[in-house]
Amino acid sequence: MIRSILFRGRVKGKGIVNYDSKEQRWVLRDRFAQDRGYLRHENVKIAKHTFYKVDEKDGKTIWERRLCISSDCLRQAIFSEDFPFQNTMIMHHPDLLMKVVASIPALLRGYLFAEEGKPTLKKKSPLMITGAEQVSNGATHFEINTMSGAKRQKEDADDPSDISMHYEEKIGEVEYAFEGAIDLKELQFISMSETYDRLAVNPDRSENYRKILSAALGSAVDVKRYYCMKHSVIRTPEEGVLLNRVQVVRLIQELVKRLLSLRIQRAKGYAQITNLEAKIVSDPLSDVMGDEKGWKPIRQPNDLKIKPEHVAIFYEPVGDDEAEAIFEKIKINRSEQGTKKKEAKAARKRGKKKDVTESPDSKV
Repeated sequence: MIRSILFRGRVKGKGIVNYDSKEQRWVLRDRFAQDRGYLRHENVKIAKHTFYKVDEKDGKTIWERRLCISSDCLRQAIFSEDFPFQNTMIMHHPDLLMKVVASIPALLRGYLFAEEGKPTLKKKSPLMITGAEQVSNGATHFEINTMSGAKRQKEDADDPSDISMHYEEKIGEVEYAFEGAIDLKELQFISMSETYDRLAVNPDRSENYRKILSAALGSAVDVKRYYCMKHSVIRTPEEGVLLNRVQVVRLIQELVKRLLSLRIQRAKGYAQITNLEAKIVSDPLSDVMGDEKGWKPIRQPNDLKIKPEHVAIFYEPVGDDEAEAIFEKIKINRSEQGTKKKEAKAARKRGKKKDVTESPDSKV
């Protein structure tokens, strides 16, 4: 049975597509003496890097740096057409909010909608993706650039110029590599309970949610029920919706389609995916990222041949009577525990008052 899917890919492009904070210059100044002249300036644009210790010489560490594209940047690019920008106004429109959470992109990317006084809605993404790290031999360099426009200046500054000079890190052709995984356990279940602090949909709107999501997936989504994970030792039922195997395969194909469309475009550079491979995980002990066996090239979403009957189902239903009996027992025990705490607190207060009354210092 298929438990998860591993993937790895290559991204090629030209120029820098992911910049870091300018405070990163202090790290670079400390580790790379050749760039200290450029990095002494505050107005400098620095690319994101990863760092590796490669040697020790005369008591000093020799560092290597590689360009990288952060996982957040990759994730934003993967879902750029689905979520071109964030708009918190939808939280104040229940119908718009429902259309977002009951969509294929929301199930794939995940979401968090928190509003004071209302239950927080959150869905963890089934997609794990690492940052893309440089694997080509190109080296970056700093160039002086200009930027037109009114400058922001301090009150005590005397500079009327509308031209801003700054140093900017640049590179020519560059290639990156990244890795990731699709978690089918996270993909197939949508929680409508606060039992495990992952309420994804308000249970009062479950029917509306089911209708919208059914239309998006092209097949009927089951009604909400109580479920437990099959092999969990914590058998507390959780109310929610379990997608069927056909719907899980559809979501996998949708995610692969977005990975194949990965492209990041900036004013002075771009990067796009050139190669994608996937491996199906049936045995987590043998089907691992570092083993070269089992990897298949992916050029189209349906190149990943997955039969619905081979998809593992991680949850099993719990009867309503059994679930309600468990929650009733928990409710009773909580109530009794709360009563005992109140009684113990009251007893401690009475004891303190008695000690004060009978204290020798209080007698005349």
